[in-house]
Amino acid sequence: MDNHAVYREELLEHYRHPQNFGRMKKADQQAHISNPLCGDEITLQLKFDRSGQVAEVKFEGRGCALSIAAASVFTEFLKDRSKKQLQNIPNGKIEKLLDIKVSPARKKCVQLPYAALRKIFLKQ
Repeated sequence: MDNHAVYREELLEHYRHPQNFGRMKKADQQAHISNPLCGDEITLQLKFDRSGQVAEVKFEGRGCALSIAAASVFTEFLKDRSKKQLQNIPNGKIEKLLDIKVSPARKKCVQLPYAALRKIFLKQ
């Protein structure tokens, strides 16, 4: 099996069985964002511990395989990170985590969870 086939299978696994999918009862911060061009939407929720690190992260939403897989992978990455670390995550991090290059048309799908995180910090 080549690397592309392994990647496709891992991406599909995150789409079929996303990590951290669901709704938190009491989130400290949350943001909803959608892509009106394709209809994808994500709500990202964060709960912080006393030291300001991510204790729990959840997302809900609907969309294409790329947006759901991106949210799954990104939420795993966010766990145990401090607020300062969250604020310093560079644009393009999700593509690196997924180890993919996406077309400009699909970039917004992959960037939805990142955009939701940015929206959380704009509210503060």
